[in-house]
Amino acid sequence: MHKTITLYHHILVPLDGSELAETALATALQLAEGTGAQVTLLRVVEPLPVTIQPASYHKLTEAAEREAAEYVEELKERLPKTAVITDIKLLRGDAAETILYYADLDDVDLIVMTSHGRSGISRWYHGSVTESVLRGATCATLVLRQQPVAIPEPVLAA
Repeated sequence: MHKTITLYHHILVPLDGSELAETALATALQLAEGTGAQVTLLRVVEPLPVTIQPASYHKLTEAAEREAAEYVEELKERLPKTAVITDIKLLRGDAAETILYYADLDDVDLIVMTSHGRSGISRWYHGSVTESVLRGATCATLVLRQQPVAIPEPVLAA
């Protein structure tokens, strides 16, 4: 008799609202179906810069949180009813720190996320949530890189 060994019990997919981040969903769902793992989607609302005028800060923060909540609700509607998503979380804080905190808090054993593939000055300026998660994660992390768009070859006709 063969005993099935489950590699992953809980998969976390951090989402930033971009189409690129959502590409991690397909991979996470395939892994979950194959292992029986539960999948949690996480959307983090980051704090606004302190340089924003105090009068506008509260309104802009509310707008960012409302937009993130609408995104999560819209995503729920788009997911196939057969998807093995067990939870969708909406949290506030620094993206990388919040992802790492939640992963430890909820016994996540695999984080599946994408990378924008920035380099040089752009990476330095924008920072890299993915890199911070890779460095700080206490569980396995699967990073899917942005696929370059293929340039079609010219067709020669005789």
